[in-house]
Amino acid sequence: MFLAPTIFVRPSRPAADARPSPWMQEGRSLLSLAAPIMLIALVNMGMSVTDTAMVSALDACRCS
Repeated sequence: MFLAPTIFVRPSRPAADARPSPWMQEGRSLLSLAAPIMLIALVNMGMSVTDTAMVSALDACRCS
């Protein structure tokens, strides 16, 4: 009786291999939380610059 040799092959799991690394997942989560905070900070800074420009223009009109 002839027995075929047993070859142990690790089954490929394309779905598991296609997943991003934990570092990538963590980075995406951090970016999704940080992006709105950065936008709010930029809007606040823009409002401060606009307020300063408007007040300085008013002060320039009042002094002359």
